[in-house]
Amino acid sequence: MAVRPERYADEMAGADSQFNNDKMVIPIIEEEVTIEKHIVPTGKVNITKTVKEIDEIVDVPTYKGEVTVDRIPVNTFVEKHPPIRQEGETMIIPVVQEQIVMVKKLLLVEELHVHNRVVESHHPQTVTLLKEEIEVVRTAQNEHLDNLTKPNADDVSGKSL
Repeated sequence: MAVRPERYADEMAGADSQFNNDKMVIPIIEEEVTIEKHIVPTGKVNITKTVKEIDEIVDVPTYKGEVTVDRIPVNTFVEKHPPIRQEGETMIIPVVQEQIVMVKKLLLVEELHVHNRVVESHHPQTVTLLKEEIEVVRTAQNEHLDNLTKPNADDVSGKSL
């Protein structure tokens, strides 16, 4: 709080003329307050980020197709060329050859049975992954914050524990 002494002195200088016409004039003192804000650092924080490499094993199945061919002998004469057909997962492809006989006929020599299947295999591999870790350290705390939380010696002296 700031008192303005020059204003008070000015009012007191005219105190001789305060008793005019039997009236008393009383000087009034006025106080003024100035409020200011300041930024006060309460401490500092150090943040450290580190990146670590972590090796993990990843086992993802892979698939590939395999085809097997079984040759099945038939050796039967047929009148016309048999069509390619499908029986379940097996495709049957007829193989014919011409033979000379008194009459030309088709001899079904063999059938190829083609089986289609899917084979699953595993190939574990090591993969390097990155992991960030953060460390926060608070340093340089101001003493005025400690004073707010610690009791004064006067407060403690009169109390029994």
